[in-house]
Amino acid sequence: MLMRKIGIDAKWYFNGNPSGKVVVRNLVDQFIHQISDNQVYLFLRRMDQKYEHEILSKIGQKTNITLVYIPSTLNFISNMFVMPYYADKLGVDVCLYQNFSPVIFYKRTKNVAFIHDFLFFDYPNYFSYVERRIYSLMRFTAQFAHSIITISNSEKDRITKYLKIKKDIHVVYHGVSDDFRPITQDEKLLVRKKFDLPEKYFLYLGRVNIRKNIKTILEAMPFLAYDYSLVIIGKKDHKTFDIDKTIVELGLEERVKMLGYLTYNDLLNVLGAAQIFVFPSFAEGFGLPPLEAMKSGVPTVVSNASCLPEICGDASLYFDPKNTKELVKEVNKLIIDEEEREKYIKKGLDHSHKYTWQKSALKIKNILTQNNFNRSL
Repeated sequence: MLMRKIGIDAKWYFNGNPSGKVVVRNLVDQFIHQISDNQVYLFLRRMDQKYEHEILSKIGQKTNITLVYIPSTLNFISNMFVMPYYADKLGVDVCLYQNFSPVIFYKRTKNVAFIHDFLFFDYPNYFSYVERRIYSLMRFTAQFAHSIITISNSEKDRITKYLKIKKDIHVVYHGVSDDFRPITQDEKLLVRKKFDLPEKYFLYLGRVNIRKNIKTILEAMPFLAYDYSLVIIGKKDHKTFDIDKTIVELGLEERVKMLGYLTYNDLLNVLGAAQIFVFPSFAEGFGLPPLEAMKSGVPTVVSNASCLPEICGDASLYFDPKNTKELVKEVNKLIIDEEEREKYIKKGLDHSHKYTWQKSALKIKNILTQNNFNRSL
């Protein structure tokens, strides 16, 4: 196999939206270990150079990995105009871009767009006007990519639908970090004490906005066992509802605890101490939190929308995200029947171990090193 110079858009390694940062950081860490027979250039923002010790400690003595700091600007501007210049200057053979691919072409470099989702086309109401305008550029820039990677077959179908151009689209599932694991009873006791949590609680993890459909969980709470509370991990964003008002209207002030943003270690423990994980989202590109819950030994109840059945398989219980009664019914199965609960804990543990960042990175590595990338326009 010929040695290639590979460029990786790693701008979200230190700072980025929470889900994007998780993906980029885990994949880059795997690339550092897996790619030894090719020259790798990791493109980072100059403003993040002060954090480089974090990644240099992982690179160690490897001489085939080079950090390239480029001007700090918006991701779509950087990918369309700035990164291609640096990639060409370094003689990069193939370059992986997050979401947006270049519109300026150089003869040598082949461009691969890692498009995380096209949800904004089917669900514009979940995105702001500015987000829709910026994200819509993805459909334009994707036409010029030599190849596309996305994160589920559900998203592959959506991209194919809106791109309307014959294009190689590879599906690479996310992985689940080994940091997620069942925790001990002593660890559960400590985390409950630290955050003043009840012994029994349902957990939601993710953004607090209308697309995530948290309101349905709140509306279900009056019909679920009163010795269970709801714990919410995640930050509110601009596309949310008045959750505090809803909690008061439903009389749930004593049964709902919002923890907001947590450190990584605290998140692992609060998740691991939950009795049931509930994920009622209307639409996902992949849906990583349910897999993280499964790997933590927590049974899951998720909506049957978009990619979630594809990703969670038979290891989860499902409900219509618009049907509160269905949610109540499925959650109650796990509350009432201990054998059912144990069955889904085991199923979840087995299923979640199929998803690893090692597999994800290896598949992307093979795409970048083995394809010829004939652009179809």
